Amino acid sequence: MHNHHTTKLLDLPDKIVVDKFHLVTLMNKALDDTRQQVQNQVDETMRKMFYKSRMLLKKAGEELTDKEHQRLLKLFELSPILEKAWELKEEFRDFLQLGDIQESKDALQTWYNRISESKLTFFIKAKRTIKTWEDNILNYFNNKVTNGFTEGINNKIKLVKRIGYGVPNIMNLRRVFHTMLYKMRG
Repeated sequence: MHNHHTTKLLDLPDKIVVDKFHLVTLMNKALDDTRQQVQNQVDETMRKMFYKSRMLLKKAGEELTDKEHQRLLKLFELSPILEKAWELKEEFRDFLQLGDIQESKDALQTWYNRISESKLTFFIKAKRTIKTWEDNILNYFNNKVTNGFTEGINNKIKLVKRIGYGVPNIMNLRRVFHTMLYKMRG
């Protein structure tokens, strides 16, 4: 439940902001679903090649090595549909890097139009989700707030719980957790 007083105390925005991580995950899922659809329509040899490319397709375009880029180009020669899906995923990632709210709105509208033109089922579904949450997504461009820090702490807590499984003394587990938090503060 949202506590308005806590928000004001911490000087956080009153508006809901959708975290970029979840949006990138949504795009990667649309891309992977498209890959699977293409993969299921080809022979066994090509099916294995499409399957092996799943992590490469999810990788950010700017992080691709020359060799990986060449692999993608070969894949796109075999499937223009997959190329279009990858481009739409990358365009959405570019949208998330914009700094201005009006520029972001314009870019999102352009992306919507490209989705409609593409007729890619899984991206059309992702577009509906984005449209549903559009105001909360655009709030990011006003506030530049994400929940990355909170997600990081939650992951550390889960790690400590896994490490501490079977620890008979809960105080020892608590000490490990406090030490970890102290180290995170730097």
